[in-house]
Amino acid sequence: MKESSTRSFLKAISYRVVASLVTAGLVYMVTGQTALALGMGLLDSLVKVGVFFFHERLWAWIPIGRKAHPLAGINVNGTLSAEHHALIERHLADLGYSDKVQTTAKPEAKPGRDGNSALAFTVPIHG
Repeated sequence: MKESSTRSFLKAISYRVVASLVTAGLVYMVTGQTALALGMGLLDSLVKVGVFFFHERLWAWIPIGRKAHPLAGINVNGTLSAEHHALIERHLADLGYSDKVQTTAKPEAKPGRDGNSALAFTVPIHG
């Protein structure tokens, strides 16, 4: 699953709040100066939120430790062949979603919102 930029940003903020409290606490313990401790905690946050965000986005491009999507090899830039439809059915059954995929119509590729093709079928998910 691809992680969104918004999620990466929110993770960066939550981590920095905790880390900045630790920084401010350590500066206060060493110096005893509240204003200096708060200032260092704030500066620490401003710099490291940006660093963490770009670090997260960089790792979004690194494939180490990721598993390929089981249907990634299917070309959906045209009409979905019967062979590909059967492959999809097998993969979904292997993943435990269903013994049989029920389609709403003959599966075919349609333009998605990003301009890439998307498959036009639904998969019943049983909980």
